[in-house]
Amino acid sequence: MSQKTLLVSIASFLAAAVLALLTALFLVSLVENRTASELREAFAEANMGWTRVEVNGLTATLTGTAPTESARIRALQVAGEVIDASRLSEEIVVPVRTA
Repeated sequence: MSQKTLLVSIASFLAAAVLALLTALFLVSLVENRTASELREAFAEANMGWTRVEVNGLTATLTGTAPTESARIRALQVAGEVIDASRLSEEIVVPVRTA
């Protein structure tokens, strides 16, 4: 194999690797944005404006201050209707009520 052919092969391989990396980054961003958008829409429809959504890869983290424990559980149910529950992480706070 001549040196020119070797250089063309290496350049082609590197170009393909860069293209694959850029495609992967684009698709990750697309999936994260779509998941976050669908979750936010579901929470808006359920009148749960207190919820916050952050998506990292395939994991969605729910945060916010739920008015009650039942509202926290309902938020998890709503999210579970949009994405698989195994992809959920929640850090929802429920304030302690004093009598």
